[in-house]
Amino acid sequence: MYLEPLGLFIVSIPKCGSQTIERAIERVSGERCLPGHITVGQARKALGDIEAWALIRDPWDRLTSAINYVYGDTRTHLDDAMNGVCRHQTIILRPQSFFVDNATRLFPFEALPEVLRLIGYAEDIPRANRSTPRWTAEEIRAHPRSGECAARYAADFALRAAVSDDRHQPRDFTRQRPAGGPGR
Repeated sequence: MYLEPLGLFIVSIPKCGSQTIERAIERVSGERCLPGHITVGQARKALGDIEAWALIRDPWDRLTSAINYVYGDTRTHLDDAMNGVCRHQTIILRPQSFFVDNATRLFPFEALPEVLRLIGYAEDIPRANRSTPRWTAEEIRAHPRSGECAARYAADFALRAAVSDDRHQPRDFTRQRPAGGPGR
């Protein structure tokens, strides 16, 4: 999701608040976001030198949300859902690390309200696309195939640990808005 006046691309990682961010960006900029989950590499290829931010969610919480999103409204048993996770890589089940690069500024998923404030969004957060909870993270972590999932998402655990790195401190874009620019 690209905010052209700020030269900022916010990575749309599935099950990391991407639809919520999209709605907020549309309200701030007055423009519709491009649909879909685009990697930073794809964005840089299309847009050139851009700053990129991403919200990184706890891998177990994200996996739980993704499994509930994909399988929650079905009669699928958790064993079959976990087998599906281990066999398939739909866009929703791709690791978060697939979407970012080493220059992406990472923020914990819990910082969503702060990230929205930094881009000039001051309204109530428009929660979107929440999964219907059927299974908990504890149930998924206790499943016999959870080790395979942990291995598949190993880079995501490293990303989540990196969100405390000082290089991921955000710039406050609200202070550099041109008069009459987005968000006014």
